[in-house]
Amino acid sequence: MTRFFIITVITLFSFHVSAQKVLVDIFIPGTVLIKYSSGGSASGVIVGDSSYMYLVTARHCFLNEVNKKLSLVDSLAFLVYYVNDAFGGKSDTLLVNLSSAFRQRDLLFDPVNDIAILTIAKITGYTTTGNQIFNYTNSTTKLSKLAPGGVSLDLCLDFTKVDVGDDCTIIGYPSSLQINSINDYDFQRPLLRKGAIAGKDKIKGSIIVDCPSYQGNSGGPVFATSIYNKSNIGLIGVVSRSILHVEQLESSYYKTTVSVNLANSGYTVVVPIEFAEALMAIRRTIK
Repeated sequence: MTRFFIITVITLFSFHVSAQKVLVDIFIPGTVLIKYSSGGSASGVIVGDSSYMYLVTARHCFLNEVNKKLSLVDSLAFLVYYVNDAFGGKSDTLLVNLSSAFRQRDLLFDPVNDIAILTIAKITGYTTTGNQIFNYTNSTTKLSKLAPGGVSLDLCLDFTKVDVGDDCTIIGYPSSLQINSINDYDFQRPLLRKGAIAGKDKIKGSIIVDCPSYQGNSGGPVFATSIYNKSNIGLIGVVSRSILHVEQLESSYYKTTVSVNLANSGYTVVVPIEFAEALMAIRRTIK
């Protein structure tokens, strides 16, 4: 079935574009809650190019690795998103058969880096108003009315364009924050967390942000705003994992470790978006 998909491309005019407005109007509608049919959840972001619409997330959100062997986390996943108002509006949902997507090579992953893409639709043309026309893949089923929003590749910032000290924002669905007896927030709606680019490893190709992440944030998008130009905002990658702070307590008498305390250090590892772009290039060659 043919659908219409709006990927918004921002043109930076001479006037200042509010980074906050871009976050609310474009990036939040493109952020997805991934719910597994067997339970559990993760986050992701929809990115579009001229050929396909993809869900970009962390590799471990779709694939388990045991003894260097990969297997799917689940056979089915629900992709929940908000087109209009993520903080008060109604959500829409896509159902994806991950087993089918894996067989048809709609699900591709980086063998080294913790990132993967899931092709959910093929772009077939444009309307007279410039909106993209697309067909969902055989493994994707639309369960509600509105098609998802998404982030254009034009709004992605490569590793070389990210500077240490830039502001950053993580958007996602941190399910581990939920306490069943307290109903302060609907955790099927996104939460934002702001921080800064703390470091870049040019050898390993990783980004470290001074911004905590939690279970459920995995695969969620990370956006950066330049410290030199506040209108320069873009998607820089996805959350891979939080960095743990390890504290060992030793016995002064026995000279051995008696306990180990683990805590969230407040730092998060981000996989740069260009690893996803490389997978998109591979997908475009598959017939």
